[in-house]
Amino acid sequence: MNRHDLAQDPFETADLALDPAQRTTPARCAAALRAILDPAAVTAPAFADQEARIAAFGGGEQVLRLGNYPYTPAPGEDPRFADDLALG
Repeated sequence: MNRHDLAQDPFETADLALDPAQRTTPARCAAALRAILDPAAVTAPAFADQEARIAAFGGGEQVLRLGNYPYTPAPGEDPRFADDLALG
């Protein structure tokens, strides 16, 4: 299996971080990210938005009772809790 092929590993179960050929990839990706944005400046408002959404759903305990997402929804996708998906 080509470990870089999403058709053969669609759920990305192969941990490429263990591949010696990929040892420089994390540093290159981090540098590329920092070239276009400041991760801390993006993270703070994202966490604040998450806290607001949790509060809108009734708080952390209520969100945990609702279940979880079976995957990370794509931008613009209407996320549905796992229990909602089971109901159709």
